[in-house]
Amino acid sequence: MKRALAGNCGFTLLELLIAVAVFSLLATGLAALLRAGIQIKERTQRHQNQAQVAGLIFEDISTNLRNGVSLGTGEFQGTRHEMAFTVRKIAWQQDSQPVDWFRRMIYRYDSGAGRILKTETDPRTALSLPHLLCEDGAGLRFEYRTPIEETGTREWVSDWSGEAWPSAVRVELVFGEATGRMDVWSRVVSVPRVETTVEEQE
Repeated sequence: MKRALAGNCGFTLLELLIAVAVFSLLATGLAALLRAGIQIKERTQRHQNQAQVAGLIFEDISTNLRNGVSLGTGEFQGTRHEMAFTVRKIAWQQDSQPVDWFRRMIYRYDSGAGRILKTETDPRTALSLPHLLCEDGAGLRFEYRTPIEETGTREWVSDWSGEAWPSAVRVELVFGEATGRMDVWSRVVSVPRVETTVEEQE
């Protein structure tokens, strides 16, 4: 009797193999869940970073378009990846007297370096101040809406030149272009009616 009971103690080889198989399946499932959780966290963080960068760029472009001014020489020029126009801003001197100053704003996408750049140029001195707005595989695209009084309809075009300004600009930011996983952020910025100003020569 004791010998028979002793023979029933422990696990058989089949039971051990089944236990190992079950443990492997559980470990694989847990690893997949962990990997999915990490990917979701990284995607969420990337989305938040993109939203912050896109918001800053959209606000910068919108603010400068609101301050746009024409000096009477076809100030607005636009292509698919570059947009240039003149803005007027007010600087306050020490005697609290406002002084107008003009800057030529150029937004462009440097495809070679994968960067979004803004350049401010003083028309009087031709001095330029570059700004890096975004890098790491971001793209920049523009489209321009024709004023309804120009053609009778509102159409979106990819190139713009001439004395008239578009009625709106569609701005698209493309993230992840180099990796093939593209995230596109888009905003339509209305362009107010731009006044024509004669710049005073000093």
